[in-house]
Amino acid sequence: VKRGKALSIPIPKFPHDPGYIRFRSWTALLYLEGQIPHEIRLNERILFLDKEADRCGVERIPVKSRVCLKNPTPVSLLNLAIVCGWTGQEVFGCRELPAGRFLRMEILREGSYTIHYTPGFTQTTLHRDIRVIAAAPPSSKKAPNFHPSLIPGF
Repeated sequence: VKRGKALSIPIPKFPHDPGYIRFRSWTALLYLEGQIPHEIRLNERILFLDKEADRCGVERIPVKSRVCLKNPTPVSLLNLAIVCGWTGQEVFGCRELPAGRFLRMEILREGSYTIHYTPGFTQTTLHRDIRVIAAAPPSSKKAPNFHPSLIPGF
């Protein structure tokens, strides 16, 4: 055993523009076992990237709110990219998003963005449009008539 050398763990590389997107590489690819954890469900907007996403309307997301890009399909999504509509530059890239996994991030600037991705090893490129608006993120305050005894199992 050699001393003095740090343990090197490879961190997956996700090219992104920190002026547009806040992203943590360590917690990038997370796996859900069929259920979404409570803290994610309350504080994040989940965007499903599947074949039906092309038919969805434009998703409106507040600035600096958490976004989760989830792959619900049984195949990997390849060449996932987020492109800013106003500048035309790619602000985030991911070579492969495995089946059943998701990416967490925050979009920091107002604007129009398009998410491009290819399902599996096909030549079809799908996209999903999102619009980031300058609105405050939804508050998680409890209702004034909230009482803990109303929660089942509390």
